[in-house]
Amino acid sequence: MPRARLLVEDPDLASRLEERTAQTLQDLLLVPIEDVPTGPWSPPERDGPVGGFIVLDGALAKNASIVDSTTTQLFGPGALVQPGADRDETLLPWRTAWYAVSPTRLAELDERVVAAAWHHPGLAAALLARAAETAADAGFILAASNLSRLDARLLALLWHLADRFGHVATDGMVLHLPLSHRLLAQMVGAQRPSVTTALRQLSERDALARRDDGAWLLLGDPVEALERTLSTSPLRQPVGARPVLPRVREPHHVSQAAFAASLHRPTAKIQFTALEARLNEQLRRLREDHLKSAQRMTETVEKSQEVRSATAELRGEIIRRRAEQSAA
Repeated sequence: MPRARLLVEDPDLASRLEERTAQTLQDLLLVPIEDVPTGPWSPPERDGPVGGFIVLDGALAKNASIVDSTTTQLFGPGALVQPGADRDETLLPWRTAWYAVSPTRLAELDERVVAAAWHHPGLAAALLARAAETAADAGFILAASNLSRLDARLLALLWHLADRFGHVATDGMVLHLPLSHRLLAQMVGAQRPSVTTALRQLSERDALARRDDGAWLLLGDPVEALERTLSTSPLRQPVGARPVLPRVREPHHVSQAAFAASLHRPTAKIQFTALEARLNEQLRRLREDHLKSAQRMTETVEKSQEVRSATAELRGEIIRRRAEQSAA
């Protein structure tokens, strides 16, 4: 399996380290790179400690099934996935399956990375933060699933994915992940035909559109779009009609500066609904848990360094005394 420099392949991870640490580790962290074609993926079994995988390009999906119900979690570029953390033996049996929704490149966090994280607290903290961000994604989707309206759940999910993996364009926020209607249905707990209808309704309200290149285009301010969706009566589909999500032909003439400014409007003016308030409360708790976990990790690493220093001093003292006894 080919290897590559982790901090070169993942510049965001490098940016979280002190410059001196990043320079020290740049040539040391040569990690295995796995190219996964679209379709099922079986995580390779490795000997020794493995910290998981970082998605460099593409996207992985994880299906979790209980009885005949399946939900899907998506992992885009930058996500840290740990397939080995799935428990095989639980009181209530469940199954997990992984697959690549598009050609995907993965960096394996092998024993080199684990050893480097032990000796460099900054790297350990950066990887912990990345894992916490991945876990927070699941928390957001869980919170969004409490929205009763399917179109609201879809809009909240797409805006969240765009925030994590999209980019700002002149006409809105662009999301280039290959999200089929079936995949979206599994992510929000709905049937594919219902998702198709809900997406058509959102398009008719100018909340989103599908571009000719297959990318999703999210329009307007995310909070206002969600509030408007929750306050709008669902549009009814004529009997026998086949819903089709329109594609964008002409760009919306919105300046990039105006769009970027719309994303940072004062939250004091926003009147949150009860469900939106609950969603934000869960996100706040996840952020607090992440900060506490990072602090505990830092303290643990510092204590480990103190123990290693004390051990080295004790070893030196023993060597000195033995030398004195030999000389006597």
